[in-house]
Amino acid sequence: SFIAVSATLISTSVIAGDISPTDVSFGEYGGISGSLTGVAGDPVAGKKVSTNRKLGNCLACHVNDDASAQSFHGEVGPELNGAGSRWSEEELRGIVVNSKNTFEGTIMPAFYSTQNGVRTLKKFVGKTILSAQQVEDDLRSTNLSPNSLISSFSSTSFSGLERISRKEILFPLSSSVFFAL
Repeated sequence: SFIAVSATLISTSVIAGDISPTDVSFGEYGGISGSLTGVAGDPVAGKKVSTNRKLGNCLACHVNDDASAQSFHGEVGPELNGAGSRWSEEELRGIVVNSKNTFEGTIMPAFYSTQNGVRTLKKFVGKTILSAQQVEDDLRSTNLSPNSLISSFSSTSFSGLERISRKEILFPLSSSVFFAL
């Protein structure tokens, strides 16, 4: 019956748990089509992940108007304002898990990978920076959520941005220097 099938599916997903970092499957452009946990992300917890300097630390590189109370937003990476309208949920999940699959040569760390590259803090060697649930929570934070409408979004937010392809985006740092993500 429907109830028995539903109960089996729910119990299987609970038993299965999180997808391990080594079992994550990326699409052609680095996106990840399904949840890492099978549990919906929590936007309040996601904001804590993205603004906490000891967790996601997104503000070290990105401007995010939703965290305007926090000081010292970075300008190395793209603004997070309206990110959910620029990338799909699958693409955003892939970028947070391991942005190198989407943006070749980026300095953004892989947040759900045990291979974090050079200059990895000792406490993260062989470990993930975020848990699978923290990744899902981060995706639900207001500006990242593909379902959110950002009232402050305007076409001038991206002046100077050139979209080369789905795998390469250039952000000008000056008139002669470009930073590839």
